[in-house]
Amino acid sequence: MRIISPFHDYYDTALGLGYDPSLIYRREVAVRNVRALDLDPKISTLFSEACRHYRFESKLAIIGFCGRVYPVYLFPNFIPSPELLSIKHPKSLAMSRTELSAYHKELYGSDRAWYERSYGKKTWDVLDKQGLEIRQESFQLIEAPIWLAMMGEYEWNEAKMIRIYTNVRLANFEFQKHFDAFTAFQEVSMFFGSALAKTDESVRTVGSDEVIAAQKGFGPESFRTNAPSVKKSRRKENRARKKGEGN
Repeated sequence: MRIISPFHDYYDTALGLGYDPSLIYRREVAVRNVRALDLDPKISTLFSEACRHYRFESKLAIIGFCGRVYPVYLFPNFIPSPELLSIKHPKSLAMSRTELSAYHKELYGSDRAWYERSYGKKTWDVLDKQGLEIRQESFQLIEAPIWLAMMGEYEWNEAKMIRIYTNVRLANFEFQKHFDAFTAFQEVSMFFGSALAKTDESVRTVGSDEVIAAQKGFGPESFRTNAPSVKKSRRKENRARKKGEGN
């Protein structure tokens, strides 16, 4: 798989080991809105199970990668955009479990024990669903092997729209913790060449030369050797007549 992209991602290093030039991945971050009803219901379920406490400002985002999803909580006040999701950041845009725990402690103080028993449990339950497999039709609808999905505050109802950022830079989420560079490249290449492959609707050239010619619309009189011109046919008659006159 050949990658054409304005930015570098961590799995690009695997290109040095060779690639299939017939597969071209044009990796540019774009944004689109998709109805939740058109996607796998597991995506809406994850958003509905996310922490919704009014003091909790970290937003749940879902990374889609080659048939599976990986929930993450973004740092508070981070507002995604195609530009910010394609440039290199000094640290991960997703909060680690240690950072989330410290964030909880800072927010709730003495109420932390109560919070952990209710809203905190939701936070960890969602994060535990790493690598959840979803229907490939969701990726085919989005037309990208990699994407980031987000919903606004209290917009988890299935009638709502989900904002999708396609082809995001995975290194910004420390995705190498899930797949090393070589494995990630192989996953993207195989998924791109199978689930996202375009259907070839060209006529199949199977059979003898005569059958292939008929498939392409040619008949017995289509070629010059089988369909001589009038000039050539008269030339033969003239030769026969001259030969007779000479005798």
